[in-house]
Amino acid sequence: MNLSIVVCAYSLDRYFDLIELLDSMEKQTYKDSESLIVIDGNEELYEKIKDYVLSNDLQSVRVILNPEHKGLSYCRNIGIAHTTGDIIAFVDDDTVLDPNWADALIKTFDDEEIGAVTGDVIPLWEHEEMSWFPKELHWMISCSYTMTPSSKKEVERGFGANMAFRKDLIKEIGMFDTSLGVTGSKNWVGGEDTVMFLKVRKAGKRIIFNPDIKLYHKIYAYRLSIKNIIKRAFGGGFSVALMKRLQGYNLLNSTEHNYLKQLLFEFYPKAFRELIKRPSIIPLKQMMIVGVVMLSEGAGCLYGYVK
Repeated sequence: MNLSIVVCAYSLDRYFDLIELLDSMEKQTYKDSESLIVIDGNEELYEKIKDYVLSNDLQSVRVILNPEHKGLSYCRNIGIAHTTGDIIAFVDDDTVLDPNWADALIKTFDDEEIGAVTGDVIPLWEHEEMSWFPKELHWMISCSYTMTPSSKKEVERGFGANMAFRKDLIKEIGMFDTSLGVTGSKNWVGGEDTVMFLKVRKAGKRIIFNPDIKLYHKIYAYRLSIKNIIKRAFGGGFSVALMKRLQGYNLLNSTEHNYLKQLLFEFYPKAFRELIKRPSIIPLKQMMIVGVVMLSEGAGCLYGYVK
């Protein structure tokens, strides 16, 4: 069994992030792998990454240019078309892999009934003071949050920043839905990874979370701006509405429904107790930002139904 790792990137701002990611790929304890870097509509970034790969003799790395900026789902599908591995993994361009990431990933596919695996995504804060951001909302920064398991278990879905599928299963259930997926800073409607996980389950295959499939996700300060938070939450709600239309997604029996109950009946009571017990600005900020996210996501979902 061998592994293909697909990374999609479009911004020159991520050049040094990509270099650090490539370095972490080279340090993997598992060596039977290839890496495909798909550059979305940015020829300058493509040339710079290609030059780095050639000058450092990274023979297991291929760089592919998609000349038109068509978004994450489209580029993931390009990556899939060029892979040679039995297992295809996807990681974000601003992540750093734990040295045992690939080894743990391959070992988790220990049963033919396992169609997909996912793992832990740990935030790497640009500034330590950003860590006030409540873990309940870490899904918004594509990191493990309060509903993420702490041990190996079967799950409904995983993280788009850290996921892998059997290639033959992708051929059976189809590629990523290009009507979903982030397109640069313009379109923040995601959900293509969730739809892929739903298709895996519909095909009768299992999805396994393993915390040993671990990577670190860089979180820059701009991602916690109120504008970004509202935009991301609205896009998340809109994505849920689209998934319901495209896949017949059952909201009453979903992760989103359970998550909402957790916020209302666990997060807020705990935050109120903390505020009374040890008065400070942090629990107050956390309660306010969770409220903003709930309202924004609800608005996005409603807008999705109407549209």
